[in-house]
Amino acid sequence: MSHTRTRTSSKSSPAVWNARGLSLAAQGRLDDAIFAYIRALTADPLFARARDNLGIALAAQGRVDEAIRAHAAAIEDDPAYGEGHLHHAAALASAGRFLEAVDAYHRAMEVDPEIARTAEVRTNLQLVLARIPAQL
Repeated sequence: MSHTRTRTSSKSSPAVWNARGLSLAAQGRLDDAIFAYIRALTADPLFARARDNLGIALAAQGRVDEAIRAHAAAIEDDPAYGEGHLHHAAALASAGRFLEAVDAYHRAMEVDPEIARTAEVRTNLQLVLARIPAQL
């Protein structure tokens, strides 16, 4: 049995589109970055990092609800992706959904113990925990 291999241009590679999105986001070109992440996801719908980066770009535009959905989809695609849980937590906190944010921070630390060792993450978790009584 012979196998034929379809050649795809590296320009259409999901990793290339994701990298392009990161570069564009770093330049502040968020609309273009979002387009690049969507192209990456068109090529590979389960590319969790591209979906997570999409969420970061959406959050930077103030589109927090869309960002939360993007981060949730990223961690659904790859439940062991600790940074995805971390970014989901940050988006939830920015939306004032503090109890959910705490759960997401804990999940990030659970799936990636290195995250738990990061002082910034522990500080952010403490800040979110401090906001919970105001929410109740």
